[in-house]
Amino acid sequence: MDGKRIVVSISQQRAWVYENGALKWEWLASTGIASSPTAPGVFQIQTHESNAYAGNWDLWMPNFMGIYQPAPNVEFMNGFHGFPTRDGANLLWTNNLGTPVTYGCILLSNENAAQLYDWAEQGVIVEILP
Repeated sequence: MDGKRIVVSISQQRAWVYENGALKWEWLASTGIASSPTAPGVFQIQTHESNAYAGNWDLWMPNFMGIYQPAPNVEFMNGFHGFPTRDGANLLWTNNLGTPVTYGCILLSNENAAQLYDWAEQGVIVEILP
């Protein structure tokens, strides 16, 4: 965990992954839409779920890593994940990477989400810039 850091820019719709001060990966990302924005701030990876379910939106999110609760007393977290599915099909947002499309999460391509999921253990710092 030491030496690992993830930086996300809401304005640039990008994610940078650092290990021991060196840039490891730079990826296109998507953050939340205006009505359900991604919160800027400094957080930590808190949970890992290989395929998390978001009941509010009926979405399955692969390689989900939770980083913060978007409001007090809510049962769900916002975090990183790959392209979500609904009803076991319907990959969503595959043509929208790089534009705000999520309900507050940070969307990465499936390949990048899987790489990050395996690399970032719980406690890794995530800095979300406006």
